[in-house]
Amino acid sequence: MDESFELGGGVSASASLDAGLSGDASVSISIGQQPAAISPPATSQPRTSYPYNLPVSFHFNVNIPGKSSGDDIRFQEVSGLTAEMGMEELNVGGENMFSYKLPTRARYRNLVLKRGMLQDTQLVEWFRSAIESFEFEPVDVSIHLLNENHEVITSWDVIQAYPVKWVISDFNAKGNTLVIETIELAYQYFKRKKA
Repeated sequence: MDESFELGGGVSASASLDAGLSGDASVSISIGQQPAAISPPATSQPRTSYPYNLPVSFHFNVNIPGKSSGDDIRFQEVSGLTAEMGMEELNVGGENMFSYKLPTRARYRNLVLKRGMLQDTQLVEWFRSAIESFEFEPVDVSIHLLNENHEVITSWDVIQAYPVKWVISDFNAKGNTLVIETIELAYQYFKRKKA
């Protein structure tokens, strides 16, 4: 004899009774739980607007008006967009616990640009005029951070930049790397603006 019944909460039980000719009987009971229906997790819609999608650091371009064009402005790395406030300490008589710190003026690090070495370009001539002939022509440099659609997210205007350092990477017969030139520009200040 087989019987099955529901215990509630998705739990079912079944019992079977076997009786032999000798009068011996055996009873077996099994209890199981039906698998609950699993609903797929709710998927949230991806955000497509900045600043919720954080920008990547490898998609950017640099514009140096009148000094570069085409491959001349393809840089591997840009650094130096740093501003900090200068501080002056003021000691006051009778106060030995601390010194007053007073802001003075903003200071900006040099802008550093790195790229594969190119020859006989407008940018190289600009550097040579400054380094070799001591002729400086400050220009306003623009740095643009781009999204996946190549649209400008944020840009920085670097005011009155001019070359102050030019470094060629070391040569090594045992290596297989490209020759990298590093260009360092001094400037007055930079401004950040949204697209």
